[in-house]
Amino acid sequence: MPLAASGVVLAVALAAYAMVKFYGIAFLGQARGARHAHESGRWERSAMALLSVACIVLGLFPAEV
Repeated sequence: MPLAASGVVLAVALAAYAMVKFYGIAFLGQARGARHAHESGRWERSAMALLSVACIVLGLFPAEV
């Protein structure tokens, strides 16, 4: 039983660490690296558009698929 409890405590501690790190990156604006941000290319936008159209079609006509 004490071994299982220590495993649970370790898992909770690691999850808390990951959530604090995620919060810092997502909401406090800390950069993850020194990479330069750029606009997405034509192929990236077209793939996103195709997936969004597929989601809309599947949402409107679910019985036909």
